[in-house]
Amino acid sequence: MTTTRRALSSLAVLALAAGLMTGCGDKDDPSPSAGSEATASAPVEQSDGGGESAKPDVPKPDPKDYAGMDEHTNEGAEQAYKYFWAVMLWSYQTGDTEVLKSLFGESCASCDQNLHEIEKLNKTGKWWSRATIDDRDLRTYESEKHELEVGYTFILSEHSEPVYGNSRLKQEPDTRYGTVGGMSWSEGSWVVNAFNLKTEKVVDG
Repeated sequence: MTTTRRALSSLAVLALAAGLMTGCGDKDDPSPSAGSEATASAPVEQSDGGGESAKPDVPKPDPKDYAGMDEHTNEGAEQAYKYFWAVMLWSYQTGDTEVLKSLFGESCASCDQNLHEIEKLNKTGKWWSRATIDDRDLRTYESEKHELEVGYTFILSEHSEPVYGNSRLKQEPDTRYGTVGGMSWSEGSWVVNAFNLKTEKVVDG
């Protein structure tokens, strides 16, 4: 997933940074600090083998598993943001972006960049391997630019990803994702307007 950052409120970004584990992984490709601007770039070519990346048989995330995501409450926004990330992962694994497109607004440039990355996968016929999300923290914050913001921290399990322009695959270790999303309520559902993302490789779990 690309790591373009949007300028969210300083309260949420600082709270997110405080909740992340420090020194829990190597940073061969260090990310800019939270709140700074970064452009999408091709993944670093790291691989321990070749082969094809077959599309994994993974079920589409079920909205029923995110109780309350259709409610205009803080808890509803939290569940909607969790669902957004579950669908994002599923899209990287299957190439299907129709559900993902329905979950964010026109202002979410980072969402659009991830769609572009998934489209590149579809052109090569290779996708991410099966992976799981392990929730670590979920909370809401007041926001100056959005109706509210949701902070979400999770561990994305080890998996393989295609290397663009190369037939080889690269192995990604367990990775901690810390993200804050700017949310708004529109036509009966929560919409992601922007998100900030920071990742760290997990060494000791």
